Amino acid sequence: MSLPVFPSRKVKWNSVKTPDFNTTSVILGRGRRKSITNRAYPKWTIDVQFTGLKQREYEEIIGFLCNVGGGSFLWLDHEDNRQINTIIAQGNGTAKNFQMIRTWGTNNVFYEPVTDIIPETLRVYVNEQYVNNYTLNENGILTFNAPPTGIIRADFMYYWRVALDDSVDFTAVYRNFYETGSLKFITV
Repeated sequence: MSLPVFPSRKVKWNSVKTPDFNTTSVILGRGRRKSITNRAYPKWTIDVQFTGLKQREYEEIIGFLCNVGGGSFLWLDHEDNRQINTIIAQGNGTAKNFQMIRTWGTNNVFYEPVTDIIPETLRVYVNEQYVNNYTLNENGILTFNAPPTGIIRADFMYYWRVALDDSVDFTAVYRNFYETGSLKFITV
């Protein structure tokens, strides 16, 4: 089942992303703090606003949100939607399936799985050579026809799989010109 894609519109600058690891902390005997995260990957809250919406765009966003209700949909973040030359895995000549990932920081400090790749943007390389002997499923699993050997890299764009966290306010700034209050999307 394919999820609906949020209609791309005029996003205000200053959108905010907040990672939540659901961390539990305790203070030990000598005042030292011990913490553990309860998630392997953060749940993200993406806070955006839209401005300069015409009547048709305003109605399209309301219609979309009413149609999906509290359900999941895909969000193309205007600032964070692409990975370039990302190391996906080291092929060992045995494994054929590899999870697509997004990396954070230089030298791949942190990575997390990506499920919703935009297929037409995907370019895969094994040992710096472009290949096309693979399939990609809806969960972001790259499956090679034959197990690769060497470094697997990819360039691609992706959606964030999200749901609307709460309600949203729309303001008629003046005739046929609308803007939204904060829309909070949470990753699902």
